[in-house]
Amino acid sequence: MAEGKGQAFLDKFAEISGRIGSEVHLRSLRDAFATIMPLYILAGIAVLINNVVFPLFLQDQALANAQYWGNALTLGTLNISAILLAGVVGYCHAHNMRYERDIACVVVAIASFFVTMPQSVEVAIDDVTGMATGVFSTANTGTNGLFGAIIIGLLIATFLFSKNKTSKTIASLAAGPGIFNINEPVIYGYPIVYNLPLMIPFVLVPDLFMIITYFATTAGLINPCVVMVPWTTPVFMSGFLATAGDWRAVVLQAALVVLGVLIYLPFMKVHERVQAQQAVEAETLAD
Repeated sequence: MAEGKGQAFLDKFAEISGRIGSEVHLRSLRDAFATIMPLYILAGIAVLINNVVFPLFLQDQALANAQYWGNALTLGTLNISAILLAGVVGYCHAHNMRYERDIACVVVAIASFFVTMPQSVEVAIDDVTGMATGVFSTANTGTNGLFGAIIIGLLIATFLFSKNKTSKTIASLAAGPGIFNINEPVIYGYPIVYNLPLMIPFVLVPDLFMIITYFATTAGLINPCVVMVPWTTPVFMSGFLATAGDWRAVVLQAALVVLGVLIYLPFMKVHERVQAQQAVEAETLAD
């Protein structure tokens, strides 16, 4: 009986999520993120090599020289992603609305984005700070211009339980960077953004993990964090290093990963049902 009610709830949730996800503006945003996803994957690989691989055997000027092209790739992808997204959103919206002149919407969207940019930015040169005009800051044109997470639970749930080929492919591509906390391929490629079933656990899981970790620390179950570890440090290793070698922190992280998988799993199932419904609707419209 309870299983039947749970199934009915998931079906209803999938129906509501499908209706919301089919709204033309949200669909345009989702299509735009999916379009530029390869750039996020490329940038994730560049960040991974620059911050994890090169520092293993290079240092000082040799490291800076080796990181040049990785920084260039980041500059041409993540640092201008808001600009790219503005144009692609304009195109996807025009396409979904069946406007005749798609390119006009791209031009208007990019122009509108720059209209909203600050007309001056604060710069610092040789410890002297001042305001400069006629320039743009990558803080506004990059991913900071979009959104600011814990996704490892989603990746594991996808690998173990997903029957959707597209989801598994994206998870496979994002697994390597994801180990080192480079999450853009999943956030914008899966996507999590503008995806109601996945946005719910994406917001709730990090908050829940912080609460559990806080009480575990105050109760003396794990040592407090005393070391600021690099942001690319993989899970488990990060807990061990941050607590100055407390193995209990690793156990807590493992328990949190399992909890994350269990939380993400039903939402992932709803997401896949919504995808299946939208695929059927797309085929119907095509016919």
